[in-house]
Amino acid sequence: MPDTPAPAALPGLPVPGDATQRGAPTGDLLQVTVIRDPEDAPATQARLRRLNDPDAGILVLNSMPYVASPRDLTYSVLDALGKVLPPRSSAGLPTTAWPTAVSWTLGYRLHAIVINRAHTMPASLHEAIRELTAPAPPYRPRLYLIDASASKHHTVIDRFTAPDCHLTVGGSGLLNTIHRRQHTPDPWRSRLDIPGDLPADSFLTFRAACARNLSDQVMTRVDELYIRALHDARQWVHDVRAEQLTSNEAIVATLALPLSVRLAARMNVASPGECLVRLRAAQAGLLCEGILLHHQPHPRGHDHGLGHRLAPTTVTVINRSTSTQEAAAAILYLLFPFGSRHHTDRWHPDELPLDDVEPSGSHARIAGVRVPVPPHARPALRAHHHFRHKQGARHGTTGYFHSGKRRPDVRTLATRGLAGTSHHPAWRSEEDRHLAEHDHNTLWMWQRRLVLRNLIRPSTGLDLSLPRWT
Repeated sequence: MPDTPAPAALPGLPVPGDATQRGAPTGDLLQVTVIRDPEDAPATQARLRRLNDPDAGILVLNSMPYVASPRDLTYSVLDALGKVLPPRSSAGLPTTAWPTAVSWTLGYRLHAIVINRAHTMPASLHEAIRELTAPAPPYRPRLYLIDASASKHHTVIDRFTAPDCHLTVGGSGLLNTIHRRQHTPDPWRSRLDIPGDLPADSFLTFRAACARNLSDQVMTRVDELYIRALHDARQWVHDVRAEQLTSNEAIVATLALPLSVRLAARMNVASPGECLVRLRAAQAGLLCEGILLHHQPHPRGHDHGLGHRLAPTTVTVINRSTSTQEAAAAILYLLFPFGSRHHTDRWHPDELPLDDVEPSGSHARIAGVRVPVPPHARPALRAHHHFRHKQGARHGTTGYFHSGKRRPDVRTLATRGLAGTSHHPAWRSEEDRHLAEHDHNTLWMWQRRLVLRNLIRPSTGLDLSLPRWT
């Protein structure tokens, strides 16, 4: 895109193209770029429409038809974030709309916020715009102000000539310096090279079937993981039983939940092939300890569905919710499903401490185990963290979700957040019936067609009935 020629410097702004206004840039200054486009070129508008992508770190705010008040700015921010909004003419925005908009903006950890036609915005919106750029480095975004005026009246743009801003002015060619965030391999993901087309045998013959069907090189990798996971499962059972000898608690009340969370923490970062190897190894290890973890493979064959349910397309739908608590509840549900509030013997996020969700959204502590969260699912968790801080929540003293007397059940919030996805829990009564009939199991196991049985004495009362999938 050719640069639009910029006119001579205007009062309060440096000469176009100057690299500095008050000394060299530092990490403590808000980086501001004013892009002069006096012709309001269609090519500039087309470029801005292509740029907007919060998941890629870029947010483009449009001032059309106008942004003259805080309410207008709130609509502009939420619309750029892709939220489902009521008509502007209605009084549909709640009183928490602006804190919500700011929280979502901070949750995405943007590296660029572009305000289209910023010259039309009044100076009174200056502080609100600064609030959108609140994070400290390295997560403070650069602010781009598109100035399409032909006059010397800059309104809100003038307010960013303050000493705490490093100002750069140029033509529309500077838009070409805004790049989408590159999705580099994240360290959260397992690096084990395990193929997905593994034999579908049960755990009794799985290892032998792999030896028959896989190359020596692939079988070596599979076997190393299998043996390590098998010994880990046996050692874990030994540790749990040793702990229970001193606590006098029945294994039925404690084994299913920690086992589910332990498997979830490992499978959430694994490929489908690695998930299956880990499950088959855990089944073999548990059987050596007299515990049967029965698995009924899914009819879809190699799509084992053992990992999390946070597919990028699902998360995109969830993030269209304006409410941070509904989106965060939906993310947690797909990370590790939970029942209604009255299931007090199981993990439930109703009383989830604020500290149990990493501010970065990278992990959530579930029943004492840090469960990793996929990178694309973290913005909602970060956004709700920011929102709770705006409500006055503090680390070590408050919950991740609101704890008022009239607070809704977090599963109700998750139901709202999952509306429009293929995971919308219309089958909640089925879940509740399952929990009542299989009180030693978890919803995480039920969704993955797993059931736990104790095979040796001393029996601890585990249900020996056949697994039920309907």
